[in-house]
Amino acid sequence: MFRIDDLTFFLKPVPPFRLDLSVWVFRRRPENSVDRWDGQTYQRVLVMGEKLLMVAVQQAGSVDTPRLRITASGREAPPNTKT
Repeated sequence: MFRIDDLTFFLKPVPPFRLDLSVWVFRRRPENSVDRWDGQTYQRVLVMGEKLLMVAVQQAGSVDTPRLRITASGREAPPNTKT
């Protein structure tokens, strides 16, 4: 385990990609009841082992050249958190 205040990295999804439409699909599933969408940032708490990790996702690129900014924060996280 290691302590993280903020771990930020980027992902390149396959175009065309829209985060807002993806969030709509995620939120429709009953097991995804604890998440937030403010129109720009999707936030969700993930369980990593016995620890909680807050993950925020924002679309930084366009629909045709999508790029997602992922920020994770928590008190402790396993070494493979980014993976």
